[in-house]
Amino acid sequence: MSVFKPDLKEVPEAHKLIRESLKQCQEVIEISNLTVCTGGNSFDWVAERGGAVGEAKDGKTIEVTFNTELKRWRETLERSTCFAYGQAVYIDRNGSTDYRWQKLLSIVLGQKFSYKLTESQPEKEELNQEFEKVADDLKEVVEDWNDKFFQQGDEYPPQFGYVLAKTLVEELDIQQIIKMGKEDTLKQVEKILEAEN
Repeated sequence: MSVFKPDLKEVPEAHKLIRESLKQCQEVIEISNLTVCTGGNSFDWVAERGGAVGEAKDGKTIEVTFNTELKRWRETLERSTCFAYGQAVYIDRNGSTDYRWQKLLSIVLGQKFSYKLTESQPEKEELNQEFEKVADDLKEVVEDWNDKFFQQGDEYPPQFGYVLAKTLVEELDIQQIIKMGKEDTLKQVEKILEAEN
């Protein structure tokens, strides 16, 4: 006999958690006609992210993948849904993430929604470790920002967004992040580098 994962009880539970998270997000900023694609227990890399991963495909579509075999999948599913919704809000309001600085801000806004609605703040030690991973790249980006930071393309280390979020999540509200331009984004990156040096 075959075993299906997630099972018939877990799928409705996951969908309920996603719907509840989306309801909270919609109360902050509404996206009309949002499509949510879900999948369960399908990828090894989901396990590395604590049990769920969320990402906006565009301003009207988010994808949430989860693994119910992991202990924290419910908590992570709620966070990941809010993160994906925040990304979608950025794209919906700004039209695209064609440029890397826009992709960065979509990650920051995703983090802002995640922290605001699930009350999960990143641990300082965890953020410091993330910064160490990308510090050299960030310095190179700032030194040569015309060539690298504002190019088109989706090759963007998500750690940049998480590192930048540690400043923006505390200092700026959602509307301010949505309205940030490329010069404002560069100033925030420079601010982080100065604070860490």
